[in-house]
Amino acid sequence: MMWRQGVLAAALVALLAVPARSTGSTASTTACAPGVHRLTLGGGRTATMRVTPGDASERRALLLVLHDSRGTPADALRDFRGGWSTRGLILLAPDARGSSWSFERGRGDDLRAVDQALTQAFALCPVDESRVGIAGFSDGATAALSLGITNGRLFRAIVALSPGRIDPQRRVGKPRIYVADGMRDVVSQLRSEGYEVTFRGIASGHGIPSSVSRAAVSWFLR
Repeated sequence: MMWRQGVLAAALVALLAVPARSTGSTASTTACAPGVHRLTLGGGRTATMRVTPGDASERRALLLVLHDSRGTPADALRDFRGGWSTRGLILLAPDARGSSWSFERGRGDDLRAVDQALTQAFALCPVDESRVGIAGFSDGATAALSLGITNGRLFRAIVALSPGRIDPQRRVGKPRIYVADGMRDVVSQLRSEGYEVTFRGIASGHGIPSSVSRAAVSWFLR
């Protein structure tokens, strides 16, 4: 699993180094219009990209959102509905091939889809590479922590809503982290390793209230 995540990081380093290719073109203006877009990836895979209001030419923040076990991209986008009307944001939701993310099971199948989805989003939209983050709910939050910590120079922020654990990973960079309704030992471990962690409890149980969704997106965009 480790080397495959390194491959993702290398691909994104190359991508982030050339952000100008996604700005100012007629194709970007059309393809990055506010609304919901379906992206066709290799191998018959798809991803859903939700572009919030804003000028077509402005550089946008991008949040890669990972769905829960047995979830869908639509579920992942719904978990972060607090950002749907926020100006200048791209919510990018790929789909796991199986019931959960393969890189959490030691395989790289879904990493390729994540890489392809990010590559397409950068090609279609003007993205602010200093505001790229990764997020998820439940098993998606655990996966976001795993991938985000390993690629911390690329994902500047991680939003983990109800994560269950942190898998042992090679730490790269120091992204800031937002945890809502997570295990307290997850927060303690991250802080002990020097991460800046914002914690918020959720009183309503295992679910994402709209207020928490809004707060998480606002934290990411601050």
